[in-house]
Amino acid sequence: MKTLEDFAFSDAPHLPRPRSGNLAEGGYLSRSEPVIFLGETGTGKTHMATGLAIAACRQRKRVRFTTAAQLRERADGGQEQERTKSRDQSVMRYELIVIDEMAYVAMPEAAAELLFQIIAGRAERAAVIVTTNLPFSEWTTMFPNARLWQSHVGSV
Repeated sequence: MKTLEDFAFSDAPHLPRPRSGNLAEGGYLSRSEPVIFLGETGTGKTHMATGLAIAACRQRKRVRFTTAAQLRERADGGQEQERTKSRDQSVMRYELIVIDEMAYVAMPEAAAELLFQIIAGRAERAAVIVTTNLPFSEWTTMFPNARLWQSHVGSV
């Protein structure tokens, strides 16, 4: 497992060790703040997200780790339309949800709406960590219904 203790900070000078230490303490969890790791492939985004998820588990927080592709598969399977209410309740039972590799692949409308509902539904109520290689200005290009994101990109 990729822990924060194993992270090679010497290979990632853009990420100061004190900042990750502050995140590892979990204050963002109690404040229900989002954390976004944005950068090129190989910059340690997934490792940091995984490390923070493990740190949250060590603090006895309920954590869910998924990829955007896994969310897409669930939406493509049609499972989400039948389980919207159940999903909304189950998503909120986690104190942290990590969504890895967001915007690496284009999202069909159903998957984009699911992703939007998860992130927007948790805003100010529970924490979310997102990893992506796309700058915010390009997020709308990856989702069929760009209006979903235009009003929320600044608050994600």
